[in-house]
Amino acid sequence: MKVKVVIARKTTNEPVTPSVKKIIEVEEKDLLLSIPDEKNIYWVDVKNAYPELEQKLKPLFAGKDKISVGDLKKLLMGAQKENKFYLSEDEWQGAQQELNHVYEKPQEVIQLNLGPTLVEEIKNDPTMDSFFIKFSNLMKSSGHPVHSQTVAWARIYKFPDKWIIEEIQSDLFGATPRIRDIANSSIEDILENFNDEQKKHIEDFWVEHFSDWDKKLVATIISMARKDGIQDIWVFDEDVKKVNLTSPSKLDRYYKVVPRDLGFKRDTLEVANKKFSAWHRVVASRI
Repeated sequence: MKVKVVIARKTTNEPVTPSVKKIIEVEEKDLLLSIPDEKNIYWVDVKNAYPELEQKLKPLFAGKDKISVGDLKKLLMGAQKENKFYLSEDEWQGAQQELNHVYEKPQEVIQLNLGPTLVEEIKNDPTMDSFFIKFSNLMKSSGHPVHSQTVAWARIYKFPDKWIIEEIQSDLFGATPRIRDIANSSIEDILENFNDEQKKHIEDFWVEHFSDWDKKLVATIISMARKDGIQDIWVFDEDVKKVNLTSPSKLDRYYKVVPRDLGFKRDTLEVANKKFSAWHRVVASRI
């Protein structure tokens, strides 16, 4: 059985409604649907076919090595509806920073976007709906590698033997999902339209749903690299990034705390006879 869950969909500047329809699709879903419910399926196969849903699927097996296809279908349907985020990929043709004139190809952008559960929750909340309408309009005109549902992204240099995370960024948040940490004057301007009670509600929503978004995004990139057979991932450290990033809290969070907490170790990155201080992690077995 070869069934693949596709979470990433390449999409740029699309309105919210069409994008939501592409949140999660199952390739070859007719193949899965055509299998009788009473047939068994083995955990090892499911884990390989649905790595992104492993934590949601594992409880159903309850330590068993197999379950019925019917039970798997039910869990997949529930897991798809519960997704708070989805990922999309795009290319970035803008100015590159650390490796300018070294890396000739466009960078890859991994975008973290609002998923169906959050979109529904936002639409049913007048304060959050009003805020995100303003935020989406801002994204459309930002010139950044985002579309109307994007809340954060990472830019990557994809070399044949390694990936280098050049930027971890959000136009919505600062170093944390707390309003006090916002370092974006455009978001501050939007928040001026809300009273103190509404601002507290917005912050509570951010903290509930977006805590550690940066770690989750980098962890996803690690998973993507493994699938592409990439062994080494690098993240420029705070000393390199301070040339182009003036926020001390973002420097500390994105380019020190996040890689350190995800198992990266400080090392020296060498590209085209240039040396950079960076964080390094081996994410796949060396042959």
